[in-house]
Amino acid sequence: MRILTILTFACAAALAHAFDDFDLKVSNIDVLRDKNVQAELQVTEGQRKTMNVYADKYKAAADAKTNEYKNAKKVPDQAFSKYGFDIYVQLRTSVLKTLSPNQIKRLRELTLQAAGPRALLDKNVSDRVGIPTAEYNKLVTAVSEGDGKIAKIKKLVSDKIRLKYKSQKPPTNEKETKALNVKFSADLEREMKTHEAEMKAILQTAEAKTKAVVTKKYLDALGVLMGKPFVPPKSGAPKKPGK
Repeated sequence: MRILTILTFACAAALAHAFDDFDLKVSNIDVLRDKNVQAELQVTEGQRKTMNVYADKYKAAADAKTNEYKNAKKVPDQAFSKYGFDIYVQLRTSVLKTLSPNQIKRLRELTLQAAGPRALLDKNVSDRVGIPTAEYNKLVTAVSEGDGKIAKIKKLVSDKIRLKYKSQKPPTNEKETKALNVKFSADLEREMKTHEAEMKAILQTAEAKTKAVVTKKYLDALGVLMGKPFVPPKSGAPKKPGK
């Protein structure tokens, strides 16, 4: 299960009071894309169809806005970003309303399992495990600084390799395109390896800073919030059919 960034929206408060507020704020509906997760939550065929209707509506709205900007030759701006955020909030609210309180609780547990220790970057989660605000801020700073430095290195490498291919004649067919992509990826990987030591040092520094904040006490508390470990079927097939 890929690591996902946890999204928290104020719209969660609009859902029924029968639902736990913490579960609503932390649950990441993107985790539901996994058929095995759907099976784990015992999502019914009716629920699945309803959620697909919401997903299709969201995709249609997103595609329409994208095409609007593309046809007008407009560069995505703040209004574009706000529109995307707003329709995602609508999708998330609708999907969560489709689930039962127990299903949302399990979805919250799987969301935290997918995110791992980085789930503590969500203020809702850090508050629940008892991390003081001052310590939480140190954690966010340490992680963001490390991630920022790594991102900067990756951009420099990417820009360097792209510049190398800038004057190259564009491929004219699928075979040439595939060959170019393979060559580009190889060059990119080779250049990244030259920065391995630097990135390792950055990660070690960030890890040392985070460990000073995220003690065993908090990790144990997070483990409790994660619930029963989720282990997908070895075959990769879901226990129940789902789209």
